[in-house]
Amino acid sequence: MPSILPSLTLDAPDKKLSRYFLPYQIRWIQDQSPMCLAEKSVRIGWTFADALKNVRKRLLHKKRDYLFATKDEASAVEYMRTVQSHAELFNYTKYIVSRGEDRESISGALANGEKFTVEVKFNYVKFENGSRILAFSSNPYAMAVFGGDVGLDEFAKHQNAEKLWETAQGRAAWGHDLAVWSAHDGTDTLFYQFAQEARRGTGGWSYYRVTMADAVELGLVEKINAVRGTRTTREEFLDQCRLRARQPEIFEKPTTATPAAAPPASSPGARSNSASRITRSRASTWNGPRLQKPSAPSPPGARPPANAALPTSSSPPSNPCSPPPPNTGSASTSPPAARAIWPVFTLIKKSPPACASLASSPAGPTTGISSKPSSGPSIAA
Repeated sequence: MPSILPSLTLDAPDKKLSRYFLPYQIRWIQDQSPMCLAEKSVRIGWTFADALKNVRKRLLHKKRDYLFATKDEASAVEYMRTVQSHAELFNYTKYIVSRGEDRESISGALANGEKFTVEVKFNYVKFENGSRILAFSSNPYAMAVFGGDVGLDEFAKHQNAEKLWETAQGRAAWGHDLAVWSAHDGTDTLFYQFAQEARRGTGGWSYYRVTMADAVELGLVEKINAVRGTRTTREEFLDQCRLRARQPEIFEKPTTATPAAAPPASSPGARSNSASRITRSRASTWNGPRLQKPSAPSPPGARPPANAALPTSSSPPSNPCSPPPPNTGSASTSPPAARAIWPVFTLIKKSPPACASLASSPAGPTTGISSKPSSGPSIAA
């Protein structure tokens, strides 16, 4: 099934973006919607694109901070390295007045009324117009004393997502933007609930969904080859992904933007909050090796175990990373086949969700930033 791209109304082409970014990254960079959500595969460059988006946005808006929260300190430091790299690449370093690491004491109260004070560490880049990019680790209270645009990276993997969301959404109260993106980590996460809203067209989200297969179709392998000097084909790349994973569940959860079902509430390690589960056959999409544990022989007449190997489909779908098509039987519980999704948006006014075929969309980026300050840096290529 072809990928879906948005219909865009834009001011001017930005040719330099297409040299370094893929179509879905460019859409994210240029999307100025107040609330954005992306279900994505791992390692397709989403956070990489978000860094440039918010360098550009800080330069366009005076004294407007960006609060970036991720799953750990190492990821926060890496994000700021990417910010610096983009500033150098696009000649924005002359607008940076300082960067480094800082600490802030945060006071608050727990649900039981117990008060606490904690010192949080964050990395920052400050621009000459007073805007800043602040990168925090997973502490849900870290951004509590700040305000500005908010980005939550790999939100499904946060240990205390509810408290982080409670803090984050309040930071954007004064007309700022809020973006959330992640690969899935089960169906019992807050991110999964938000993704369900976005799929239904509710919740006010500007919605994206990009699997590994979608990214490959849109040029990911060619971009990797250009950067690393390799000659890997698309088929070889996907085969390597499956081979490394060794098991279909490991391959599919982070690459198809489809969450694995959560374990039953009574099982060890199950999360407490309940959620609907997606059940689907893995056999029809998995062409890699299987690791099987030895098991004792079953007594006569016993039912096969729940994890017994499923029969291999005689006609698997052509795209090995895409979810299988829905069962046509009346008792099917499988979701419809997914495809890459971008929202329809303009830089002037938000439009209702709709999509246009890739075949009818512009081949490359045709966008810039809709408005510029009367004085200050120009960010057009």
